[in-house]
Amino acid sequence: MTIPEDAGGAAAQAPQLTYNAEILRKEQPAGAITLTEAGVDRYMELTGHPRAALPEGERREAPIAMLNVFFSRGQEVGADVKLEGATVGLNAGRAIELYRPIYVGDTLTRSAILQDVYSKTGRSGTMAFEVWEILFRNQDHELVARARDSMVYRAPGVAPPPERGAEASP
Repeated sequence: MTIPEDAGGAAAQAPQLTYNAEILRKEQPAGAITLTEAGVDRYMELTGHPRAALPEGERREAPIAMLNVFFSRGQEVGADVKLEGATVGLNAGRAIELYRPIYVGDTLTRSAILQDVYSKTGRSGTMAFEVWEILFRNQDHELVARARDSMVYRAPGVAPPPERGAEASP
């Protein structure tokens, strides 16, 4: 793939993007976790969530934000997204939709689906994006939450940044 000519008239070659297309849009198991009383307490302590007293016999609900601790890039395996020259990958965003409350004692299973891989080339160079859909189900196999998780990888830009202390020319 080539990108348009730059201001100097020379055509630039875009970095090569490769990934494992065999797993595209296929659900993959990605682990399970049981929400324990101690684990929820520790999460709430570290994040400053207040702990309310529960009436006798009620199940204790866990904060939906706690699902963030169940994300691990190492669990979304097999995509093998590589952008030639890219050395850094960053989280490009996450959105979580909650369908059912999660409770202490629930065992949540997680599966990951690689939804899309694409690249964009602009003034700062080429970036590759991988977009995952993450599904969380409880022990009754009910879908409790769905997340959309994106990563971006940036290849070196077209022009290096200005050197520190360099004088601007008139």
